[in-house]
Amino acid sequence: MDNAKAQVLTLTLRSSNKDEDRHAVVRFPQSYEEAVATALRLFGPYMSNADASNIVLKYRIFRDDHWVWADFESDCWPLVVRPGGEVGVFEKRSENAVASKALFWRGPIYLVFGETKGSKTTWSRLNLRNPELNTTIDRPASYAAVEMTKDCLKYRDTMLFWKPVTEPGKTLTFYVFSDSKLTSWMPFPSSASADDDAWKAIVPEAPGVMGVIAT
Repeated sequence: MDNAKAQVLTLTLRSSNKDEDRHAVVRFPQSYEEAVATALRLFGPYMSNADASNIVLKYRIFRDDHWVWADFESDCWPLVVRPGGEVGVFEKRSENAVASKALFWRGPIYLVFGETKGSKTTWSRLNLRNPELNTTIDRPASYAAVEMTKDCLKYRDTMLFWKPVTEPGKTLTFYVFSDSKLTSWMPFPSSASADDDAWKAIVPEAPGVMGVIAT
């Protein structure tokens, strides 16, 4: 094993559709708990329930002429998992999880509008003292948020950041933020535009904030 492989581990978020598995190469975790925390940080937006109690890790081994995912006890991490190997990240399946998946809480989502020039992105301001002054839509359950966003701006003075959003032919990309100060952000996964479950997994809880950039 070369030095690079001796320091890393591949994490794979398993999907019912093999073509939709997600992979990440990470610094080798020293414990089961550290691996779970890393998986949540990287794959959380793509999970139906991004919580440590909802995750099971399995080790990939070669057995009977094919690769299989093997269960192991968490305290056996140093005995089982080897650097350079692969660990599968599985979400637990339960009746409660299936039932809760159908629940989708509505409420206000405040929109901020972004503009990227060169390597710098600037966002419109969010009014925390008077939330009613913000551009607001109901928490969207799907990519239909595109039309909701355009509709709520239709009768407003579309200047500065808003203007590109209402122009014909523009593509809207939505973003989530780490906090209300808009200090860091990430785009919705591309799969969310066609997969309502992927959308619901990442759309902020209400009241929350979403960013919009028109390109």
